[in-house]
Amino acid sequence: MKRSLALFFLILLCNRPVLAFGHLEVGQFYDGEAKPRSEVAWIWIKGDLHVSQIDHSYLQMSTDRDASFSMGIFSMAAVEVLPGKHVFTVRYVSDYAWSKGENQEVEIDAKTGENYFLDSDRKGNRWSIKTGTFSPKAKEMESLRRKVIERSVSVDGVVQSYESKHGHLVLTVPGSVQSREFRCFAEFKIGQKMRLFYFPSLPNDCSEALPIQ
Repeated sequence: MKRSLALFFLILLCNRPVLAFGHLEVGQFYDGEAKPRSEVAWIWIKGDLHVSQIDHSYLQMSTDRDASFSMGIFSMAAVEVLPGKHVFTVRYVSDYAWSKGENQEVEIDAKTGENYFLDSDRKGNRWSIKTGTFSPKAKEMESLRRKVIERSVSVDGVVQSYESKHGHLVLTVPGSVQSREFRCFAEFKIGQKMRLFYFPSLPNDCSEALPIQ
């Protein structure tokens, strides 16, 4: 059994984008044209970290609804942000911790022109986040491709109907005459108040569903 689990995690790690090296992209976390380096800050992602949210917005690297690991940041070398305080929601994603790790939040007060890093410090099955400033090599920055990170939006409503086999959810939205339909695989009850998160490029695919108390 232990050998099978070890093989499973080995296959998983070999088939997901490389985290510790071979990064090719910098993600732009703001709208509009890219700004000069002197007007932004870079947050470098080191170690086996998965960034699922920035400033409590879910993130997406791919607009392909069937792409593996499309939600969150797996393979980007860095994220370019505007100056100010930003909250990163991260999880350690290696070996045993892939299934058992919990999200942690870390706040970075980004200054213009600075480089910061997020890294993992693992001891056994326990891990923590390390962060700080550093000076990357010029060639590390020049070789990166730019990619705009898509951020999630949300809608609140009441579950009108739900078909679990195909994940077909019909949501009644207060103030709107027309209901919204989503593909969403979760447990729902008719009449339940929910907040659904989705990406503008995939408006009918629910990426996260949270009950409203």
